[in-house]
Amino acid sequence: MLHVEHVARPVVGERVRSVTLTSAQYRRLAAFVQASVAAGEPVAGYTDYDAFYPAHGRYDALHTCNEWTGRALRYAGVRVGRWTPFPATVSWWL
Repeated sequence: MLHVEHVARPVVGERVRSVTLTSAQYRRLAAFVQASVAAGEPVAGYTDYDAFYPAHGRYDALHTCNEWTGRALRYAGVRVGRWTPFPATVSWWL
């Protein structure tokens, strides 16, 4: 399952990094996310502004949500580490 949360406006904070993408990078990132979603109906999330979508792949100690994020950013052309299993390993590069 892919957990997606709608964010109405930019989040600002000490532990938040912004990523500026070119149009081409944005299209590649969107294509990566779209390819991750599998057929099926979304399931209600924790709140009114999130949901879980059927997805390809699996989650385990080596395939974390942060690793998925790192792979998505790498695919888009953003410089990140080769393996990003933890939040810090994604944000070190941004």
